[in-house]
Amino acid sequence: MERALPIHTIIAALSLDPDSNPVAERAFQLAAQHNARLILVHVIETAAHTASMTTSDSPSPLLTLRQEAQYHIQQKIDEKLRQNAVDIVIREGAPYAIIRELQDREQADLLIIGPGKAQTVREHLFGSTADRLVRLSSCPVLIVRNENSRPYERISVAIDFSALSAAAFHAAAELGEGAAIDLVHIVDIPLSFEQAALKAGTPHNEIASYRQAKADSARKQVEDFLADKQPNAPPIQVRIFHGSPANSLVTLSAKPNTDLLALGLQGQNIITRALIGSVAQRVLQAAACDILTVGAEALN
Repeated sequence: MERALPIHTIIAALSLDPDSNPVAERAFQLAAQHNARLILVHVIETAAHTASMTTSDSPSPLLTLRQEAQYHIQQKIDEKLRQNAVDIVIREGAPYAIIRELQDREQADLLIIGPGKAQTVREHLFGSTADRLVRLSSCPVLIVRNENSRPYERISVAIDFSALSAAAFHAAAELGEGAAIDLVHIVDIPLSFEQAALKAGTPHNEIASYRQAKADSARKQVEDFLADKQPNAPPIQVRIFHGSPANSLVTLSAKPNTDLLALGLQGQNIITRALIGSVAQRVLQAAACDILTVGAEALN
């Protein structure tokens, strides 16, 4: 089984409010764990007409914003600079475009962001900056929700046997570096199917046998998936759940022993790529733990 590439360069996107503190803490923890270069980026979102706001006898608003951003980010990292090499990048413009350009230029192996919130009607329609980065990132994306910055100890990976879920497994194993991994597959038998079977006179025990057969088949597929794993792979358990994939993964994310949930993102809108799979969308909105995602762009 092919391994994920080592993590050499990490980019963490920061805002200037306290909500970004968990992102910075996790970025420092992972940079130290992987001996990786860390780039902290803050984007000052500007309109095209901002330059016209300056006058000859007043400082540039952009210059003032850059100075404030530099000051606040420096405060976040002063105590960490003794332990890590950190680059600070402050740019003006569209956050998504700048972060993606930085990813490509620096050949980033991991992007760390906060969950983000859609702020405008347009973002509700087409996705916030966080949504776009998750969908179109050229490397795995770690969405940090929790303040706990200790190394990940147990990671759950959602497996649907696609190339993207395999990539999510590789990325999680590399990121966790020795963490225990649960490979999770959800057997989804629609309630309407069971109701129709009962209505047709199918005994309950036969429906239960069918459900068990589906679970056994899924377990065999997951075990086949693992058959050629690396000898030095971390401890791995196979877990099969019944029910709605989205609800099952959200429930799993709230378990005390789940530090991180990893999944591949299956795009549904090929023309605009404006949507991700409904299961992933629900998990990204409602999960209680940190989330690692791998999208199609990361496979190219």
